[in-house]
Amino acid sequence: MHVTVAKPVAPAQGWTQAAKASYCCRAAFESSAPMLFASCPSPSHRQPSRWWRGVGIVLLAAIVAPCIHARADGEGWRRLLADIREEFHGVAHMTTAQLAERIDRGQPVLLLDARSAEEFQVSHLAGAMHAPYVHTALKAIRADRGRSTVVVYCSVGYRSSRLVARLQRQGVENVINLEGSLFEWANEGRRLTRGSEAAFRVHPYDDDWGQFLDATLRSE
Repeated sequence: MHVTVAKPVAPAQGWTQAAKASYCCRAAFESSAPMLFASCPSPSHRQPSRWWRGVGIVLLAAIVAPCIHARADGEGWRRLLADIREEFHGVAHMTTAQLAERIDRGQPVLLLDARSAEEFQVSHLAGAMHAPYVHTALKAIRADRGRSTVVVYCSVGYRSSRLVARLQRQGVENVINLEGSLFEWANEGRRLTRGSEAAFRVHPYDDDWGQFLDATLRSE
């Protein structure tokens, strides 16, 4: 299996209060506004360029998604994935095909779902644990005792990449983002579950992001 790892870069040292407020208003990738404020460093140091890259990803999806009216296989989707890779330089990425192969071979994988509880309840990957925050992810990883490769996913890969980066800063190794995440997995017709039962719908996150998901798969 080959995964891509770019050179790690130092995390952002801080955002302005205005940047925090603007980001929370859109809340495009956050499952919880309080979590954003709790996890952000002190605003005493400024690094607006990194924040603007994140905003650029938000705007890209908001502008491009309604225009493609298609599954996640167009130019807009590829640009989104490329921007996520650029934003999270130090994060390793695994494709959905690579994950499916590992599962088929019976190789140990710890699946962590970084989405909100509402999204998770609609459907998720078989055996996945709901772990949207660092402390919940660390609890699951420690219970696994390093036996498995940790694969984190969300809807498109942004929230999961962010969680992977935070886990890496906590010293966690062998943790990988699922590129394209659940939207890609579902668009490819792969298995979804809801608890112990099969599922056939995916939470679209919102109307804009849902454009990256096959229309027949979007939950109400």
